[in-house]
Amino acid sequence: VAPRKKNKEDMMTARIKNVSCVILLGGESKRMGKDKAGVKISGKTLFSMVYEKVSPLFDEVMVSARDKNYDVKKLMKKKAGPLPFRVVYDELPGRGPAIGLLSALKNARNAWVFAIGCDSPFVNSRLIRCLAKRKEGFDCVIPVHGKRLQTLFALYKKTCFAPLFSRVKKRGSPGLAGFVEKSASIKVRYVTEKEIKKTDPGFESFMDADTPEELSLMRKKLKKGV
Repeated sequence: VAPRKKNKEDMMTARIKNVSCVILLGGESKRMGKDKAGVKISGKTLFSMVYEKVSPLFDEVMVSARDKNYDVKKLMKKKAGPLPFRVVYDELPGRGPAIGLLSALKNARNAWVFAIGCDSPFVNSRLIRCLAKRKEGFDCVIPVHGKRLQTLFALYKKTCFAPLFSRVKKRGSPGLAGFVEKSASIKVRYVTEKEIKKTDPGFESFMDADTPEELSLMRKKLKKGV
């Protein structure tokens, strides 16, 4: 019997090949005044909302925490039993997503890592798939929205580890945007707003909760069901 051809529905439910995912917890937020990952909206933590969206897309999901004292289980609805993901801890001093991404790149079982913040619950899975389709021949795939690089909704290849490690050693905790723009050794595929609009016309994937005001907007959006 000839193997069944994959249809469009199969393609949209299959795991993304050769890509792991890391959810960056970040810890205490100065602007929010508390740990963003544990903030609840409609009875769920921001972290669990992100995890529920990304977990069906990848064969490996990691969670990046600053240190082993961080209680990841408190973020899950079911706090008993083993965690359904791997926790990777920062191995270098300093703060910021670059430190967590380094640990993810080092520990990932796949050649690529999709990095996302713990406070972006309006994840568009189709957009993630679109980013993954654009990775061939590049070291990272970065969406651009509002003239800003969306470095926490982006793909990084393991080839980014060495130049990022070198930059962190020199500068402490550099921003990922500076790393992407100023590292001559990495090849970047920028994804334009025009491309993003085809799958996420409202750019909702990039909504995050950096401030109490942004969190309030998220709550209103969920109440409206839009």
